[in-house]
Amino acid sequence: MRTTYGDYGSESSRRRRTGIRTLTSQLSALKQRHRDEVHQLRKALDAAQGEILELRRRLGHPRDIEPPHLPAQTDIPRHH
Repeated sequence: MRTTYGDYGSESSRRRRTGIRTLTSQLSALKQRHRDEVHQLRKALDAAQGEILELRRRLGHPRDIEPPHLPAQTDIPRHH
């Protein structure tokens, strides 16, 4: 039986379908591996950023030290 898309029973059609399935499976495996690698890299980046912040705090890096409390306008006593 012949269809618009070709003869599904022919040897070349079977090979194409098998090739497509193989490539689809390989692509899925590569995508999963990529997701796993990205996840591991993000975890490592988060850990490194935490270590950098901790080192900055230990060294007293001005950007990572909280500024002293400044009184709000309502906290300032007014002399009349």
